[in-house]
Amino acid sequence: MQLLRIALGAVLIQNEYGFSDKETVMQIQENLSFAEITRFVN
Repeated sequence: MQLLRIALGAVLIQNEYGFSDKETVMQIQENLSFAEITRFVN
């Protein structure tokens, strides 16, 4: 079920911002990295 949510989220992000496949993956990776950093800081 989690993979379905990730895939759906990626499609929504891609459509909302007009990103290419590569740009979508980069944005998700950057946001996940930021979320991990802030989780450890707090």
